[in-house]
Amino acid sequence: MNLRSLNRRNMLRGAVAVLPLAAMPVALAGVAQDEDAALFALLARWKEVNAHEKRLATAYYDAEEHFGRILPPMPEALFAREGDAALGLQSFPYQETGRRWYGWQPVEALEGKRCMRSVPYPIDEAMRVAHKYPSDAHTLYRSEPWPEKQARVDEITAAFREWKETQRRAHEQAGDDRAFDAWQEAREESEEVRMALVNAEPKTLAGALAKAAAAAGYYREACELDDEIEAMITRDGPQPEVIALSVVRDLLRLA
Repeated sequence: MNLRSLNRRNMLRGAVAVLPLAAMPVALAGVAQDEDAALFALLARWKEVNAHEKRLATAYYDAEEHFGRILPPMPEALFAREGDAALGLQSFPYQETGRRWYGWQPVEALEGKRCMRSVPYPIDEAMRVAHKYPSDAHTLYRSEPWPEKQARVDEITAAFREWKETQRRAHEQAGDDRAFDAWQEAREESEEVRMALVNAEPKTLAGALAKAAAAAGYYREACELDDEIEAMITRDGPQPEVIALSVVRDLLRLA
């Protein structure tokens, strides 16, 4: 998966809403503190790591936007020109701009390439006799350097090397690569805590309610769950997991 393409809205859905002990009846809270102490500690940890992940995700997206602002335009030499096709150079569409360019793979294939072409030469009688060519042979093809293509290839590869260095300096200045790595470490920690929560079985009703409330806290609005429930029913029918998701929706409406 390309992590940088993850939807920002999904990644920044906010800190987890954990049902506090103070909001429960005193009797339930007391039992929960005793029997579900580990679960409530895990829920508190989940809220903490999610808030940390959110901060680092925001920092990464800010750095990425800064990178986009400071990165200079791509060198014109990397875009296809009139006459390039006649030189046998293959370009590719550049995003949705209508232009064509020489990207990573084409340029890597051109790096250090010696450009040659087949040049036809007529076979005269002296050559036919000297080399014993058959009587129906009239043209000889020789591989020779192709200076026009070589000049264009050298221009493209030099521009690409310069562009990679420009990108490297911009990444270093913006700090987006470092921010991305920090965010991924936080995501891994958050995923570990979420998996622990998935496997944690409440021993009390209060613990179960707190775990369900934490799940509801992933969504900002109940209507988000309505849309998800409708999509699941349309795709698979009213499967049992739809009921479980509707419980989370109901808790969110009651919050």
